[in-house]
Amino acid sequence: MSNIQTHPPSTRRRAALALCAVVAALALAAALSACGGAEQPTARGCVVVDVSGSARPEITTTYLPGFTRFVQRIAREGSGDVCFAFAASGLSGGASSWASFACPDPDDTLRCEPLVRQSVAAAAQQLVAVASAPAIPLRGASELVECLALIAPATAPGDEILVLSDAIENSRLMGNFADHEVDLDTSSIDELLAGLRQRNLLPDLRGRRLLIPYALTHGSRPLRMSATRQQGIRVFWERYATAAGARLTFGGGTAAI
Repeated sequence: MSNIQTHPPSTRRRAALALCAVVAALALAAALSACGGAEQPTARGCVVVDVSGSARPEITTTYLPGFTRFVQRIAREGSGDVCFAFAASGLSGGASSWASFACPDPDDTLRCEPLVRQSVAAAAQQLVAVASAPAIPLRGASELVECLALIAPATAPGDEILVLSDAIENSRLMGNFADHEVDLDTSSIDELLAGLRQRNLLPDLRGRRLLIPYALTHGSRPLRMSATRQQGIRVFWERYATAAGARLTFGGGTAAI
């Protein structure tokens, strides 16, 4: 496992980014040692996990199947390299942590599939362990856009970013999208995006695929939110993706990954 360093955030950006952690899944090292990370000029993946208060229970009940499907696909069809980021208040970080799930000998079909399954299963266990650790301070915020801005420099065109979240941004900078005090009409969304640009928090995601498959869902539980508010959140992410240059998949559940 190797770390790809991003440029340290400026003083102006540090306050906004300090609540987003890109956490190294240290316990993965032994489990992934059998996968040597063969060089392949194909897509890498990044997984952003929302461990804020409302999303945290969804990790084990909703997100794990999508996480498993995504990592297995990157291992089989892409480079096998996946970075992990945790978006939640009270966390800090400045580098993205990568692990390789690539089979060392892709031609060895008998051994590759079990190795990939074993590695992904180990990663899933660590995801639950890290995200559920009592040491992670949670204050209910998600800071999704801040986290995306932090990991974007470590990605490249062709990469895919999976966001395991309900897509309800909640941060000091953006406000709480579930709160009707935050307007999400067209002009207000334009102002939010302009504010992100001004603070260098609207990343360049050209050529990347941005997946938010569990947007506006809490498993089988309906959101206590009006249809108008849900549509506003959808429009925000559509306009965000357009402004950043990403190809967006919004909703659709595990099947959309």
